[in-house]
Amino acid sequence: MNSTQIDTGNAPDSLAGRILVTGFAATVAMWVVSFVTHLPGIDLSPALAGPIVLAALFVVAFMQGRRTPSVSKAVQLGLGGGLLAGLVTLLILGSYLVETPAGDAPAPGAEGLKPGATIAALGFIGACGVLGLIGAIIGRAAAHSPHPPRNPLAAFAIVACFSVVPLIVVGGAVTSTGSGMAVKGWPDSYGANMFLYPISLMNNPHIYLEHTHRLFGSLVGLTTLVLMIWVLAKEPRKWVKYWAVALFVLVVVQGVLGGLRVNNVSRGLALGHGVLAQVFFCLLVAHAAHLSSIYRNAVASWAGEKDRKIKGITTGLVHATFLQLILGAAYRHLDQMHALWTHAGFSLVVAVMAMIAGFMLRARPATDPAISRWTHSLGTALLAVVVAQFVMGWIALFAIMTGGGRGEPVMYDQLGSAPAIDVLKALIATAHQANGALLFALATLAMIFARRLVAVRDAAPSA
Repeated sequence: MNSTQIDTGNAPDSLAGRILVTGFAATVAMWVVSFVTHLPGIDLSPALAGPIVLAALFVVAFMQGRRTPSVSKAVQLGLGGGLLAGLVTLLILGSYLVETPAGDAPAPGAEGLKPGATIAALGFIGACGVLGLIGAIIGRAAAHSPHPPRNPLAAFAIVACFSVVPLIVVGGAVTSTGSGMAVKGWPDSYGANMFLYPISLMNNPHIYLEHTHRLFGSLVGLTTLVLMIWVLAKEPRKWVKYWAVALFVLVVVQGVLGGLRVNNVSRGLALGHGVLAQVFFCLLVAHAAHLSSIYRNAVASWAGEKDRKIKGITTGLVHATFLQLILGAAYRHLDQMHALWTHAGFSLVVAVMAMIAGFMLRARPATDPAISRWTHSLGTALLAVVVAQFVMGWIALFAIMTGGGRGEPVMYDQLGSAPAIDVLKALIATAHQANGALLFALATLAMIFARRLVAVRDAAPSA
């Protein structure tokens, strides 16, 4: 039986689509590098941080250039992707385009912009365009033959998933350090436009983490919006369109929920905000799976006899991981010890289910080489992540039992008297939370593909 092809209205060599992929992939990379280079304790000077951030753009353009069929296409891809990355990155560059205030209060709204801000912004966008152009041309020249192109819509969905990763990590750090109330106001930041809050006022780690968390949230919202528009314009499957719309609605709700949590000083809203973030991430991962060529082209001959059992165990694992997420969030946000001990005990259930699913995926009989490699790799990843999660969980529990309770979040008017952040403890808790989100996503991915294989087999006509 031949693979069934579904026309997505998105040819793999669609230049506009590949520019979007390159631009947003470069943006995510640049934002992550910028976040790391400006962390309190590192805080590189602009003369050092700037080239490192731009190097991330060059690397992405280089990698994308290797997939272009010609130099002319590489020129257009690199220039367009670089300009787009520079334009979106203005959302964080704004903190450098405002005057340094005399005190601790930023200028309200957009009043603090420097006189040459517009010229500096245009120059930055132009520099990104040139750097993207150079990177793509060199990438094309370095490739002996162009790498196989990918469907740009499916690739963009993957980029959208990666855009959520730093948001979850930074959000976890916000909770682990008690920084959720460190920035007054929402959607403003201490009365200033959120995108124009001066970098000079982010020296305090609590402010830095909470403010950058908001900025990463804006990037995820923008990326999800572009993905939704693209899916609505090009995807023929109605239910996939509904899924894209639901994701955008969900990310808007998530943003509003986070703002309400700040304005109302609510731990309950913080709990909902934390749980919904990982649910959104998993639904976005599922959406990317729906758009992938493996999912769209699945045929009955790919299915194996054990796929129904894999479907059952992975579905159970997703539900168990969701419950485990709620228990963990209940402790992190509400400081409830009974939730912590239930979370610790239930981790045994999740670990056993994940290991069973992982071994079943690895031992799945070979059908089609591509799907077999995919399920084997997915099983390996699931096993590695759950082992790491289980170990980190007990390390985090030891840190909690030897270091006392979580306490109240630091309020914006108490930053001067706040105790120093226990960096090691915060790193352990954040790593455990972020790896838990990865486990949840992998379980979701395994469930989606298992259900797909079972569905195409059941739909195939009987011999």
